[in-house]
Amino acid sequence: MYSTNHVYDSGARLLHMRLYYQPVDERGDPAGPERKIRLCHRQYWPEDVARLLTRARFRLIETFGGFDGRPLDPVPEEAAEHVYVAVAV
Repeated sequence: MYSTNHVYDSGARLLHMRLYYQPVDERGDPAGPERKIRLCHRQYWPEDVARLLTRARFRLIETFGGFDGRPLDPVPEEAAEHVYVAVAV
């Protein structure tokens, strides 16, 4: 079994995550100790990525809100995915 919780620090743009894993047997019953993993993700907005790409000598071609080609959400913190297409210059 798996569960998670998230706490977003908008000032620091950090997403603090806790992931909980419980091994289960073939019937779905607990089969070992629960494990907890803590992660912290820095959230980059499109302007941050564009600036980093420029510094790395890439040119941004397009942005998407997913690998299916949908538009990037205008509110970056609401977007589950950011996809950037860039070429080396």
